[in-house]
Amino acid sequence: MADRPGPVKAFETGKKIIFFAMVAVAGLGMAAFHSGWSKEAAHEFLRLSGRLALALFIASFGASTLQRLFRAGWTRFLVIHRRYLGIATALTLWVHFTVILSLIAFEKGWQEANAPLSILIPGASTFVLVGLMALTSNAISQERLGKKNWRRLHLVGGYAALLAFIYEYVLQLFLTPEGMVPTLHPAISYMLLITGSALLVLRLMKGRLARRVPLGSR
Repeated sequence: MADRPGPVKAFETGKKIIFFAMVAVAGLGMAAFHSGWSKEAAHEFLRLSGRLALALFIASFGASTLQRLFRAGWTRFLVIHRRYLGIATALTLWVHFTVILSLIAFEKGWQEANAPLSILIPGASTFVLVGLMALTSNAISQERLGKKNWRRLHLVGGYAALLAFIYEYVLQLFLTPEGMVPTLHPAISYMLLITGSALLVLRLMKGRLARRVPLGSR
C-alpha cells in the first residue's frame, strides 16, 4: 500500500512524539515546581504526570484495540507509532517514579502514609517492567530475546501497567490508607478508573473484536 508510511518516516514521527512528550513533562514540572520543591508541589506534579502517562499508555497499549473498534486514520496512526508512544509512556512514568522516590527520601513519614511496602513493591516492579519494555522496543532486542519471549515481556508489562493504573484509582476512591493524601478529585478518579477498566475489558475481548471487525491491512 503506497499510502503506508515507511520505517524512516515512522521513525522521524516517533522521535517527534517522544520529544513533545518530554517537553510536556518538562512543562508540567515547571508548572508544579515554579516555587521550588515542596510536598504539595510534588503531589501536583504526580497528578499531572499521571494523567499524561495514562493518556500515552492508552494510545500505545490500546492502539490495536482502538483500531479494531474504529478503523479510522487516527487509530492507524496509533498502531504505526505505538512503539514510540510506548517509549514516551515509559519515560514519563520514570520521571513520575523519580518524584515518588524523592518524596520517600526527603519527606519524613511520606512513604508510611502514601506508599507502604504493599503498594511500593508491586508499583516499583511495574515501573521496572515498563522500563524493560522501552529498552527492548527495537528489532535487535526482539531478535535476541526471541519473538515469543519478547511478546511475553511486553504483554506482561503492559497488563501490569494497566492493572497498576486501575489499582491507583481504586486506591484513591475506595482503599485510601489512613494518612494518605488523595491526589485526584473523586470525579476524575472515577473517569480514569472507567477508562482503564474499559481498556482492560476490550483487550481481553480482543479475539472477539478481531472476528467481528477484521483488522485488515495496516
